[in-house]
Amino acid sequence: MYMHSSADREALPKGYILNIDADSVVKLTIGDVIGKGGCCIAYKGEMHLGLDKPIDVILKECFPANLPIVRNNSLNKDKLEDYSLVFIDKEEEKKYESSFNLIKCRFETGLYNLRNINEINKDKDLFGIGKANNTTYSFFIDYEGRILSKYAEDNKNNLSISEIVDIGISLCESIKKFHDSLYIYLDCKPDNILLIENKGTKASVELIDFDTVIHYANRRNTKISRTYSLGWAAPEQLIFSGEVSYSTDIFSIAAVLFWLLTGQKPYQATDINSPDYTILEQIQQDKIIWREISQFCLNENQEIIDKINEILKKALNPNQNERYQKLSEMIDELEDLSKATKRKKILENNNLPESTNRFKYNSNSTSLIGRDKEINVLLDMCNSCERFYWIGISGRGGSGKSKLAYELCLRMKKQYWKVIFSSKFKYSKDDISDFLKNPVGDILICLD
Repeated sequence: MYMHSSADREALPKGYILNIDADSVVKLTIGDVIGKGGCCIAYKGEMHLGLDKPIDVILKECFPANLPIVRNNSLNKDKLEDYSLVFIDKEEEKKYESSFNLIKCRFETGLYNLRNINEINKDKDLFGIGKANNTTYSFFIDYEGRILSKYAEDNKNNLSISEIVDIGISLCESIKKFHDSLYIYLDCKPDNILLIENKGTKASVELIDFDTVIHYANRRNTKISRTYSLGWAAPEQLIFSGEVSYSTDIFSIAAVLFWLLTGQKPYQATDINSPDYTILEQIQQDKIIWREISQFCLNENQEIIDKINEILKKALNPNQNERYQKLSEMIDELEDLSKATKRKKILENNNLPESTNRFKYNSNSTSLIGRDKEINVLLDMCNSCERFYWIGISGRGGSGKSKLAYELCLRMKKQYWKVIFSSKFKYSKDDISDFLKNPVGDILICLD
Protein backbone atom coordinates (compact mmCIF):
# COMPACT_ATOMS: atom_id res chain seq x y z
CA MET A 1 0.00 0.00 0.00
CA TYR A 2 1.21 3.53 -0.79
CA MET A 3 2.26 5.45 2.35
CA HIS A 4 3.33 9.07 2.76
CA SER A 5 5.78 10.05 5.45
CA SER A 6 4.67 13.04 7.54
CA ALA A 7 7.14 15.21 5.65
CA ASP A 8 5.80 14.07 2.26
CA ARG A 9 2.34 15.47 2.81
CA GLU A 10 2.69 19.12 1.96
CA ALA A 11 0.65 21.28 4.32
CA LEU A 12 -1.12 24.43 3.21
CA PRO A 13 1.24 27.41 3.60
CA LYS A 14 0.80 29.77 6.50
CA GLY A 15 -1.23 32.79 5.43
CA TYR A 16 -3.06 30.86 2.68
CA ILE A 17 -6.65 32.06 2.21
CA LEU A 18 -9.07 29.14 2.08
CA ASN A 19 -12.66 29.57 0.92
CA ILE A 20 -14.67 26.58 2.14
CA ASP A 21 -18.01 25.74 0.61
CA ALA A 22 -19.98 24.92 3.79
CA ASP A 23 -23.62 25.99 4.33
CA SER A 24 -22.29 29.21 2.81
CA VAL A 25 -18.79 30.18 1.66
CA VAL A 26 -16.53 30.58 4.69
CA LYS A 27 -13.23 32.43 4.46
CA LEU A 28 -10.36 31.18 6.61
CA THR A 29 -6.67 32.09 6.92
CA ILE A 30 -4.30 29.16 7.53
CA GLY A 31 -1.93 29.38 10.49
CA ASP A 32 0.61 26.93 11.92
CA VAL A 33 0.39 23.17 11.47
CA ILE A 34 -0.40 21.58 14.86
CA GLY A 35 -0.48 17.92 13.87
CA LYS A 36 -0.52 15.29 11.14
CA GLY A 37 -2.51 12.09 11.63
CA GLY A 38 -3.16 9.15 9.35
CA CYS A 39 -6.18 10.82 7.81
CA CYS A 40 -5.78 14.56 8.36
CA ILE A 41 -3.55 17.58 8.75
CA ALA A 42 -4.56 19.94 11.57
CA TYR A 43 -3.91 23.69 11.54
CA LYS A 44 -4.45 26.76 13.64
CA GLY A 45 -6.45 29.30 11.69
CA GLU A 46 -8.66 32.37 11.65
CA MET A 47 -12.24 32.59 10.41
CA HIS A 48 -13.46 35.86 8.95
CA LEU A 49 -17.14 36.66 9.44
CA GLY A 50 -17.01 40.37 8.74
CA LEU A 51 -16.45 41.14 12.43
CA ASP A 52 -13.84 43.55 13.81
CA LYS A 53 -11.72 40.60 14.90
CA PRO A 54 -11.44 37.16 13.26
CA ILE A 55 -12.37 34.06 15.26
CA ASP A 56 -9.56 31.65 16.13
CA VAL A 57 -10.31 28.13 14.91
CA ILE A 58 -8.77 24.70 14.57
CA LEU A 59 -8.98 23.47 10.99
CA LYS A 60 -8.70 19.85 9.88
CA GLU A 61 -8.00 18.89 6.27
CA CYS A 62 -8.77 15.37 5.06
CA PHE A 63 -5.45 14.28 3.48
CA PRO A 64 -4.94 10.50 3.93
CA ALA A 65 -1.38 9.29 4.30
CA ASN A 66 -2.05 5.87 2.75
CA LEU A 67 -3.15 7.06 -0.71
CA PRO A 68 -1.06 8.27 -3.70
CA ILE A 69 -2.33 11.85 -3.42
CA VAL A 70 -0.33 15.09 -3.61
CA ARG A 71 -0.90 18.82 -4.07
CA ASN A 72 -1.59 19.78 -7.68
CA ASN A 73 1.14 22.45 -7.61
CA SER A 74 3.78 19.79 -6.87
CA LEU A 75 2.80 17.91 -10.06
CA ASN A 76 2.09 20.89 -12.30
CA LYS A 77 4.66 23.64 -11.95
CA ASP A 78 2.44 25.98 -13.96
CA LYS A 79 -0.16 25.82 -11.18
CA LEU A 80 1.88 27.00 -8.22
CA GLU A 81 -1.15 28.48 -6.44
CA ASP A 82 -3.29 25.36 -6.83
CA TYR A 83 -3.26 23.37 -3.58
CA SER A 84 -5.96 20.91 -4.62
CA LEU A 85 -5.41 17.24 -3.81
CA VAL A 86 -4.88 15.07 -6.90
CA PHE A 87 -3.70 11.55 -7.63
CA ILE A 88 -0.14 11.19 -8.88
CA ASP A 89 -1.40 9.72 -12.18
CA LYS A 90 -4.59 8.51 -13.90
CA GLU A 91 -3.88 4.86 -13.22
CA GLU A 92 -3.61 5.46 -9.47
CA GLU A 93 -6.78 7.53 -9.60
CA LYS A 94 -8.72 4.63 -11.14
CA LYS A 95 -7.36 2.30 -8.49
CA TYR A 96 -7.86 4.48 -5.40
CA GLU A 97 -10.54 7.08 -6.17
CA SER A 98 -13.27 5.06 -4.48
CA SER A 99 -11.04 4.64 -1.39
CA PHE A 100 -10.48 8.40 -1.20
CA ASN A 101 -14.19 9.08 -1.52
CA LEU A 102 -14.88 6.53 1.23
CA ILE A 103 -12.37 8.21 3.55
CA LYS A 104 -13.86 11.65 2.88
CA CYS A 105 -17.32 10.22 3.50
CA ARG A 106 -16.17 8.69 6.78
CA PHE A 107 -14.54 11.99 7.74
CA GLU A 108 -17.82 13.83 7.15
CA THR A 109 -19.90 11.14 8.87
CA GLY A 110 -17.79 11.38 12.01
CA LEU A 111 -18.30 15.13 12.10
CA TYR A 112 -22.04 14.85 11.55
CA ASN A 113 -22.10 12.32 14.39
CA LEU A 114 -20.39 14.93 16.54
CA ARG A 115 -22.99 17.49 15.55
CA ASN A 116 -25.70 15.05 16.70
CA ILE A 117 -23.89 14.62 20.01
CA ASN A 118 -23.58 18.38 20.41
CA GLU A 119 -27.33 18.78 19.99
CA ILE A 120 -27.68 16.56 23.05
CA ASN A 121 -24.83 17.97 25.17
CA LYS A 122 -24.86 21.57 23.88
CA ASP A 123 -21.40 22.32 25.28
CA LYS A 124 -19.16 22.47 22.20
CA ASP A 125 -19.38 24.52 19.03
CA LEU A 126 -18.80 22.77 15.72
CA PHE A 127 -18.55 25.64 13.25
CA GLY A 128 -18.82 23.65 10.11
CA ILE A 129 -17.97 21.03 7.55
CA GLY A 130 -17.22 22.00 3.98
CA LYS A 131 -15.33 21.31 0.77
CA ALA A 132 -12.41 22.93 -1.03
CA ASN A 133 -9.26 21.77 -2.86
CA ASN A 134 -10.97 18.49 -3.84
CA THR A 135 -11.23 17.39 -0.20
CA THR A 136 -13.20 17.95 3.01
CA TYR A 137 -12.48 20.37 5.85
CA SER A 138 -13.85 20.87 9.34
CA PHE A 139 -13.31 23.86 11.61
CA PHE A 140 -13.94 24.40 15.32
CA ILE A 141 -13.49 27.12 17.86
CA ASP A 142 -9.88 27.22 19.04
CA TYR A 143 -9.85 26.74 22.80
CA GLU A 144 -6.23 28.00 22.92
CA GLY A 145 -4.99 24.64 24.02
CA ARG A 146 -2.00 22.48 23.17
CA ILE A 147 -1.91 19.04 21.59
CA LEU A 148 -1.34 16.58 24.44
CA SER A 149 1.57 14.81 22.72
CA LYS A 150 3.41 18.14 22.39
CA TYR A 151 2.48 19.26 25.90
CA ALA A 152 3.76 15.99 27.40
CA GLU A 153 7.00 16.24 25.43
CA ASP A 154 7.60 19.79 26.70
CA ASN A 155 6.73 18.88 30.31
CA LYS A 156 8.04 15.35 30.61
CA ASN A 157 10.07 16.16 33.75
CA ASN A 158 7.35 18.22 35.41
CA LEU A 159 4.05 16.33 35.07
CA SER A 160 2.89 15.10 38.46
CA ILE A 161 0.68 12.09 39.07
CA SER A 162 -2.02 14.50 40.26
CA GLU A 163 -1.92 16.39 36.92
CA ILE A 164 -1.96 13.17 34.90
CA VAL A 165 -4.94 11.84 36.85
CA ASP A 166 -6.85 15.10 36.31
CA ILE A 167 -6.15 14.85 32.56
CA GLY A 168 -7.48 11.29 32.69
CA ILE A 169 -10.69 12.37 34.43
CA SER A 170 -11.35 15.12 31.87
CA LEU A 171 -10.61 12.71 29.00
CA CYS A 172 -13.05 10.17 30.44
CA GLU A 173 -15.72 12.85 30.79
CA SER A 174 -15.21 13.99 27.17
CA ILE A 175 -15.58 10.48 25.74
CA LYS A 176 -18.44 9.65 28.13
CA LYS A 177 -20.52 12.24 26.24
CA PHE A 178 -20.13 10.08 23.12
CA HIS A 179 -21.13 6.95 25.03
CA ASP A 180 -24.13 8.68 26.58
CA SER A 181 -25.26 9.51 23.03
CA LEU A 182 -24.69 5.87 21.89
CA TYR A 183 -21.47 6.51 19.96
CA ILE A 184 -18.00 4.95 20.28
CA TYR A 185 -14.99 7.22 19.71
CA LEU A 186 -12.40 4.57 18.67
CA ASP A 187 -9.28 6.73 18.26
CA CYS A 188 -8.23 8.12 21.62
CA LYS A 189 -4.53 9.06 21.43
CA PRO A 190 -2.40 12.08 22.43
CA ASP A 191 -2.41 13.57 18.90
CA ASN A 192 -6.23 13.79 19.02
CA ILE A 193 -6.42 15.47 22.42
CA LEU A 194 -6.28 19.22 22.97
CA LEU A 195 -5.23 20.20 26.51
CA ILE A 196 -6.65 23.48 27.79
CA GLU A 197 -4.71 24.90 30.72
CA ASN A 198 -7.27 26.76 32.82
CA LYS A 199 -5.67 29.34 35.04
CA GLY A 200 -6.42 28.66 38.69
CA THR A 201 -8.23 25.38 38.03
CA LYS A 202 -7.27 21.93 36.80
CA ALA A 203 -6.64 21.41 33.09
CA SER A 204 -9.37 20.08 30.80
CA VAL A 205 -9.28 18.39 27.41
CA GLU A 206 -11.15 18.59 24.11
CA LEU A 207 -11.10 16.00 21.33
CA ILE A 208 -10.21 17.23 17.83
CA ASP A 209 -10.56 14.18 15.54
CA PHE A 210 -13.87 12.48 14.80
CA ASP A 211 -13.57 10.47 11.59
CA THR A 212 -13.50 7.16 13.51
CA VAL A 213 -16.68 7.79 15.51
CA ILE A 214 -19.35 5.11 14.96
CA HIS A 215 -22.80 4.51 16.33
CA TYR A 216 -23.01 1.71 18.88
CA ALA A 217 -25.40 -0.15 16.57
CA ASN A 218 -22.54 -0.48 14.02
CA ARG A 219 -20.08 -2.03 16.48
CA ARG A 220 -20.18 -5.41 14.66
CA ASN A 221 -19.47 -3.85 11.26
CA THR A 222 -15.81 -4.81 10.77
CA LYS A 223 -15.39 -2.56 7.72
CA ILE A 224 -16.12 0.44 9.92
CA SER A 225 -14.74 -0.57 13.28
CA ARG A 226 -11.30 -1.82 12.13
CA THR A 227 -10.01 1.77 12.00
CA TYR A 228 -7.37 2.14 14.71
CA SER A 229 -4.09 3.76 15.75
CA LEU A 230 -1.35 1.27 16.51
CA GLY A 231 -0.15 1.36 20.09
CA TRP A 232 -3.33 2.97 21.42
CA ALA A 233 -6.05 0.69 20.05
CA ALA A 234 -7.56 -2.13 22.08
CA PRO A 235 -6.73 -5.72 21.05
CA GLU A 236 -10.20 -6.26 19.56
CA GLN A 237 -9.49 -3.47 17.06
CA LEU A 238 -6.43 -5.34 15.80
CA ILE A 239 -8.44 -8.49 15.09
CA PHE A 240 -10.43 -8.46 11.85
CA SER A 241 -13.40 -10.22 13.44
CA GLY A 242 -13.19 -8.23 16.67
CA GLU A 243 -16.32 -6.54 18.00
CA VAL A 244 -15.75 -3.11 19.55
CA SER A 245 -17.66 -1.71 22.53
CA TYR A 246 -17.55 1.16 25.01
CA SER A 247 -14.76 -0.69 26.81
CA THR A 248 -12.67 -0.31 23.63
CA ASP A 249 -12.46 3.42 24.34
CA ILE A 250 -11.69 2.68 27.99
CA PHE A 251 -8.62 0.69 26.93
CA SER A 252 -7.36 3.61 24.80
CA ILE A 253 -7.91 6.16 27.58
CA ALA A 254 -5.85 3.95 29.90
CA ALA A 255 -3.20 3.62 27.18
CA VAL A 256 -2.84 7.42 27.14
CA LEU A 257 -2.49 7.51 30.94
CA PHE A 258 0.03 4.66 30.80
CA TRP A 259 2.06 6.62 28.26
CA LEU A 260 1.95 9.82 30.33
CA LEU A 261 3.18 7.88 33.37
CA THR A 262 5.79 5.66 31.74
CA GLY A 263 6.76 7.26 28.43
CA GLN A 264 5.75 4.03 26.65
CA LYS A 265 2.71 2.82 24.76
CA PRO A 266 1.10 -0.29 26.25
CA TYR A 267 2.41 -2.27 23.27
CA GLN A 268 4.45 -1.66 20.12
CA ALA A 269 3.59 -4.73 18.03
CA THR A 270 1.42 -4.80 14.93
CA ASP A 271 -0.05 -8.17 15.96
CA ILE A 272 -1.24 -9.22 19.41
CA ASN A 273 0.37 -12.62 18.81
CA SER A 274 3.78 -11.02 18.20
CA PRO A 275 6.60 -11.60 20.72
CA ASP A 276 6.93 -7.79 20.86
CA TYR A 277 3.48 -7.57 22.45
CA THR A 278 5.03 -7.52 25.93
CA ILE A 279 4.16 -4.44 27.97
CA LEU A 280 0.60 -5.63 28.49
CA GLU A 281 2.02 -8.79 30.04
CA GLN A 282 4.01 -6.64 32.44
CA ILE A 283 0.81 -4.86 33.44
CA GLN A 284 -0.97 -8.14 34.07
CA GLN A 285 1.96 -9.31 36.21
CA ASP A 286 2.08 -6.03 38.21
CA LYS A 287 5.47 -5.17 36.72
CA ILE A 288 4.83 -1.74 35.19
CA ILE A 289 8.07 -0.03 34.10
CA TRP A 290 7.87 3.56 35.34
CA ARG A 291 9.74 5.98 33.13
CA GLU A 292 13.22 6.92 34.31
CA ILE A 293 13.18 10.50 32.98
CA SER A 294 10.95 11.58 35.87
CA GLN A 295 11.31 10.66 39.52
CA PHE A 296 7.85 11.65 40.69
CA CYS A 297 6.69 8.04 41.02
CA LEU A 298 9.49 7.38 43.47
CA ASN A 299 8.16 10.19 45.67
CA GLU A 300 4.63 8.79 45.84
CA ASN A 301 3.55 6.53 48.66
CA GLN A 302 2.91 2.88 47.91
CA GLU A 303 -0.85 3.24 48.38
CA ILE A 304 -1.09 5.68 45.45
CA ILE A 305 1.20 3.58 43.23
CA ASP A 306 -0.83 0.45 44.02
CA LYS A 307 -4.07 2.25 43.14
CA ILE A 308 -2.69 3.41 39.77
CA ASN A 309 -1.56 -0.14 39.00
CA GLU A 310 -4.99 -1.46 39.93
CA ILE A 311 -6.80 1.01 37.64
CA LEU A 312 -4.45 0.43 34.68
CA LYS A 313 -4.49 -3.33 35.11
CA LYS A 314 -8.28 -3.37 34.90
CA ALA A 315 -8.68 -0.81 32.10
CA LEU A 316 -5.92 -2.34 29.93
CA ASN A 317 -7.07 -5.93 30.30
CA PRO A 318 -6.83 -7.65 26.87
CA ASN A 319 -10.21 -9.24 27.60
CA GLN A 320 -12.70 -6.43 27.10
CA ASN A 321 -15.25 -8.14 29.36
CA GLU A 322 -12.80 -7.81 32.26
CA ARG A 323 -12.34 -4.05 31.85
CA TYR A 324 -14.49 -1.29 33.26
CA GLN A 325 -17.74 -1.54 31.32
CA LYS A 326 -18.83 2.06 31.96
CA LEU A 327 -16.70 5.19 32.00
CA SER A 328 -18.52 6.34 35.13
CA GLU A 329 -16.84 3.44 36.97
CA MET A 330 -13.38 4.51 35.85
CA ILE A 331 -14.13 8.17 36.61
CA ASP A 332 -15.09 7.27 40.19
CA GLU A 333 -11.79 5.38 40.66
CA LEU A 334 -9.73 8.22 39.16
CA GLU A 335 -11.50 10.85 41.28
CA ASP A 336 -10.72 8.89 44.44
CA LEU A 337 -7.09 8.71 43.31
CA SER A 338 -7.07 12.44 42.52
CA LYS A 339 -8.31 13.25 46.02
CA ALA A 340 -5.62 11.04 47.56
CA THR A 341 -2.81 12.75 45.59
CA LYS A 342 -4.12 16.22 46.50
CA ARG A 343 -4.36 15.34 50.21
CA LYS A 344 -0.74 14.20 50.09
CA LYS A 345 0.30 17.34 48.18
CA ILE A 346 -1.37 19.65 50.72
CA LEU A 347 0.57 18.04 53.54
CA GLU A 348 3.88 17.98 51.66
CA ASN A 349 3.72 21.61 50.52
CA ASN A 350 2.86 23.06 53.91
CA ASN A 351 5.47 21.83 56.35
CA LEU A 352 5.89 23.83 59.56
CA PRO A 353 8.15 26.76 58.57
CA GLU A 354 11.21 27.68 60.62
CA SER A 355 13.22 30.90 60.65
CA THR A 356 16.83 31.48 61.69
CA ASN A 357 15.94 35.05 62.65
CA ARG A 358 15.36 34.99 66.44
CA PHE A 359 13.06 37.99 66.17
CA LYS A 360 10.60 36.06 63.99
CA TYR A 361 7.61 34.22 65.49
CA ASN A 362 8.72 30.94 63.89
CA SER A 363 12.24 30.94 65.31
CA ASN A 364 12.94 27.97 67.53
CA SER A 365 15.75 29.89 69.24
CA THR A 366 13.15 31.71 71.35
CA SER A 367 10.42 29.92 73.28
CA LEU A 368 6.98 31.23 74.19
CA ILE A 369 6.80 32.74 77.67
CA GLY A 370 3.43 33.08 79.39
CA ARG A 371 0.10 32.71 77.57
CA ASP A 372 -0.56 29.49 79.54
CA LYS A 373 -4.31 30.15 79.68
CA GLU A 374 -4.57 30.70 75.93
CA ILE A 375 -2.41 27.65 75.16
CA ASN A 376 -4.63 25.48 77.36
CA VAL A 377 -7.74 26.67 75.47
CA LEU A 378 -6.10 25.69 72.20
CA LEU A 379 -4.95 22.33 73.55
CA ASP A 380 -8.51 21.63 74.77
CA MET A 381 -9.66 22.27 71.19
CA CYS A 382 -7.19 19.70 69.83
CA ASN A 383 -8.06 17.14 72.51
CA SER A 384 -11.83 17.44 72.04
CA CYS A 385 -13.81 14.54 70.65
CA GLU A 386 -15.27 16.67 67.86
CA ARG A 387 -14.58 15.49 64.30
CA PHE A 388 -14.10 19.11 63.23
CA TYR A 389 -13.31 22.07 65.50
CA TRP A 390 -12.13 25.58 64.73
CA ILE A 391 -11.15 28.60 66.76
CA GLY A 392 -10.00 32.13 65.93
CA ILE A 393 -7.19 34.09 67.58
CA SER A 394 -7.65 37.86 67.59
CA GLY A 395 -5.73 40.80 68.99
CA ARG A 396 -3.70 43.84 68.10
CA GLY A 397 -0.92 43.65 65.54
CA GLY A 398 2.33 42.60 67.17
CA SER A 399 0.66 41.09 70.25
CA GLY A 400 1.96 37.59 69.49
CA LYS A 401 -0.93 35.84 67.72
CA SER A 402 1.32 34.09 65.20
CA LYS A 403 3.76 33.03 67.92
CA LEU A 404 0.90 31.56 69.97
CA ALA A 405 -0.46 29.59 67.02
CA TYR A 406 3.04 28.47 66.07
CA GLU A 407 3.64 27.19 69.61
CA LEU A 408 0.46 25.12 69.39
CA CYS A 409 1.66 23.64 66.10
CA LEU A 410 5.02 22.70 67.63
CA ARG A 411 3.35 20.94 70.54
CA MET A 412 0.89 19.00 68.38
CA LYS A 413 3.64 17.98 65.97
CA LYS A 414 5.44 16.35 68.91
CA GLN A 415 2.25 14.33 69.44
CA TYR A 416 2.52 13.09 65.80
CA TRP A 417 -0.25 15.28 64.40
CA LYS A 418 -0.10 16.38 60.77
CA VAL A 419 0.50 20.13 61.00
CA ILE A 420 -0.08 22.77 58.29
CA PHE A 421 0.94 26.37 59.00
CA SER A 422 0.68 28.80 56.12
CA SER A 423 0.28 32.49 55.41
CA LYS A 424 -0.08 31.80 51.66
CA PHE A 425 -2.45 28.85 51.41
CA LYS A 426 -2.87 28.23 47.68
CA TYR A 427 -5.56 25.54 47.63
CA SER A 428 -9.21 26.01 46.75
CA LYS A 429 -12.06 25.51 49.20
CA ASP A 430 -13.00 22.35 47.28
CA ASP A 431 -9.53 20.91 47.87
CA ILE A 432 -9.76 21.72 51.58
CA SER A 433 -13.32 20.41 51.83
CA ASP A 434 -12.28 17.05 50.40
CA PHE A 435 -9.12 17.08 52.52
CA LEU A 436 -11.20 17.43 55.67
CA LYS A 437 -13.78 14.86 54.59
CA ASN A 438 -11.02 12.31 54.00
CA PRO A 439 -8.42 12.99 56.73
CA VAL A 440 -5.15 11.10 56.94
CA GLY A 441 -4.90 11.13 60.75
CA ASP A 442 -5.11 14.02 63.23
CA ILE A 443 -4.62 17.30 61.39
CA LEU A 444 -4.08 20.85 62.62
CA ILE A 445 -4.37 23.61 60.01
CA CYS A 446 -3.33 27.14 60.90
CA LEU A 447 -4.02 29.88 58.36
CA ASP A 448 -2.13 32.96 59.51
